[in-house]
Amino acid sequence: MANWLTFLGAYIKDPKNIGAITPTSRYVARRVIRQIPATARTIVEYGPGNGAVTLPVLKGMPRSAKLIAIERNPAFVETLKKVRSAKLQVVHGNAQDAAKYAKKPDVILSALPFNSFPESLKHEILANTAKNMRKDSKFVVYLQYSRVLEDYLPQYFSAIEHEYEPRNLPPSHLYICSGPR
Repeated sequence: MANWLTFLGAYIKDPKNIGAITPTSRYVARRVIRQIPATARTIVEYGPGNGAVTLPVLKGMPRSAKLIAIERNPAFVETLKKVRSAKLQVVHGNAQDAAKYAKKPDVILSALPFNSFPESLKHEILANTAKNMRKDSKFVVYLQYSRVLEDYLPQYFSAIEHEYEPRNLPPSHLYICSGPR
């Protein structure tokens, strides 16, 4: 309950950068984990918030993998730093600077509220993400209630799959992208 209240409080203070009133559900987390290959060594997470996806990913990812969680909200950074795992590195920073923290990761996860970002920031994050990927890397984006990226993703990725998870509040759209352009 404390994590949920922390999340709601952060949303009330900064709705444009939090983007949802509830944390991502376990159903979305399960779909995200299925996208992490058994060979993954480096996973980056943009906007982990209170760790609703981070914690299941830590449990479900390969033993030798490392998770780099990049969060800009100071309250969420402090919450994530309380997680005791040698596999987790918490960075107080921005998604567009992810290459500073991890070069060419196997998987990049994103819960960023793209629907509230200006056009220039959407393009900057997507362009920098694509540049920081190998051909076999995956970019997994999960957005609550929004399909805002459907026109943007093909500009940066050659292969895009869409999934829908209705058991999230609100329902979530997932995009699994590969083949950076």
